[in-house]
Parts: sequence; C-alpha cells; structure tokens
Amino acid sequence: MKLLRRGTQTFSLLVGLAACQLVTAGSGPEPGTCIDPQEFELAALINQYRADNALPAIPVSTVLTTVAQWHGEDARLNGGTIFGGGCNLHSWSTTRPELWVGGCYLPDHSNASLMWEKPNEISAGSYTATGFEIAYVGQGVLSNILTAWQNSPGHNAVLLNEGVWENYSWQAMGVGLAPAGDDRYAYVWFSTAADPSAPLDVCAMEPMIFDDRFEQLLP
Repeated sequence: MKLLRRGTQTFSLLVGLAACQLVTAGSGPEPGTCIDPQEFELAALINQYRADNALPAIPVSTVLTTVAQWHGEDARLNGGTIFGGGCNLHSWSTTRPELWVGGCYLPDHSNASLMWEKPNEISAGSYTATGFEIAYVGQGVLSNILTAWQNSPGHNAVLLNEGVWENYSWQAMGVGLAPAGDDRYAYVWFSTAADPSAPLDVCAMEPMIFDDRFEQLLP
C-alpha cells in the first residue's frame, strides 16, 4: 500500500518501555475490516517523519492494524476498568478470551509478553513475529499525537530506530484509533517481520446528508 502525504490534522510507551496521552464519533467497522482514513493518515505522518530523518517507510500491515484496532476498541469499551492502579495503556481486558490473553501491563515491563504475543494471538497463529506498541490517549488531532511521541525520548526512539531499537528493522506497522470520551486512543504497532496479507482497503467515508436549507445558506 502506497502512503500519500496529506494535510496535518492525538501517550503511554510501549513496546515494552513507558505510558503517555489522543476525537471521533462512535465505533466504526469491526477491527480488521478496513483502515480508517485517519489511521491511514497517521501512518503516513509517521512515514513522512522517518523520511525526514533519512529512514525508509514502514509498510502498513493488515495484521498489525487489526491488532491496533482491537486494542483501541478494547480501550474504548473497557478502559475505565483495565487502566489505572499500575495498569498502563498496554493492558488488555479479559472480555475476548477467544481473541487474546488479557491482563495488566506493568510499568516495569515484567510481563512484556502480554504485548509481544498479541499479533500471534489475534491472527490465530498466522503471524508469529513479536509485536511492539506505542500508545496515547488525549486530544485527538493527529499532528498532536505525533508531536507527543516525538517529544518523548522512549517513543521517538521507536519511531526512528534509535537507542535500544537501533538494530530493529521495522517491516510492518499497524495503526488503530478509537474514541476516549471527548479525546482519542491511538495505538501503533511495529514488527520486524513483513506481513504477507493483502492490504486493507480504506474505510468508506460516511455520506453527508443535506436538506433544502443547506442551499439557502450558500452565498
């Protein structure tokens, strides 16, 4: 899937590292059905940031996008009960045992496999590579999300393969966005294994509905 650079338009760390903060309407299609235009755009913004730093683009992965979307949906529905008390944004509920193993992700990363195994779990074993995640909840403007990650040394290192991530070559990326009250959850997943799956289509935009009064407002 070719990523296009489009106009700019919002933190927990990750991948087995720390936590931070990202508005859309209600829930959309079931995760893994398509990639939302804003998810597509956030992936494009990340790849543009990498290009600005002389790094190659990361292909958008169907499996990792599905994982990211499920995590966003889980956070939307269950965040009030699974986050807090030491459990950060990398935590998962226990509401979908047929899809994933739930649990509390701790700040010391002592249970990092709770993250690493999600692509394998949610793909039912078709994608066995380890997955790494960066996460955010807060204001929903896409450029603000990326800026928050850029300003966090741990997150920025993942985006640009720096520090402990220097020897990782990202071959797949997935993006999921979900409402969080008046804000938004944002999850991005990375892996070193290419995803052979067919790319997801971009979700269709909701049609705009007008009535006769609309034309009366035109100059």
